[in-house]
Amino acid sequence: MNAAMDTYLIVHATAAATALLIGAFLILAVAERSLGFANIFGKLLAFWLALIAFAAVAGAVTAPQFGGKPFGLDLPFYQAPAQPVAPPAESSPQLPPSFTPGPWGG
Repeated sequence: MNAAMDTYLIVHATAAATALLIGAFLILAVAERSLGFANIFGKLLAFWLALIAFAAVAGAVTAPQFGGKPFGLDLPFYQAPAQPVAPPAESSPQLPPSFTPGPWGG
C-alpha cells in the first residue's frame, strides 16, 4: 500500500470522525436540557459516537502497520489494494526423499 492510499484513508476517516463528533456534540447539548431517561440516553449516545469516531481515526492511522487493513481486520466493506507478488525463484527440481530403513529394519 502506498503513502497516497494511506493519506486518503486517514483523511476520509478524519472527515467521518468530525461528522460523528459534531453529531455527538449536538446530541449532548440536547441531552443536557432534557430530564430523566432522555438525559442519560443522550449522554450515552454521545459517548458512543465519540468512541466510534476515535476508533475510526485510530484504525486509519494504524492501517499501514497491518498491510493496509484497519486494525489488521478483514472488513467486508473495505478492500485493501492488492500487494505486488514477487515471482517465484527458480530452483532445481527436487527428487523425493529415498526410503532408508532405520536401525530396526523398518
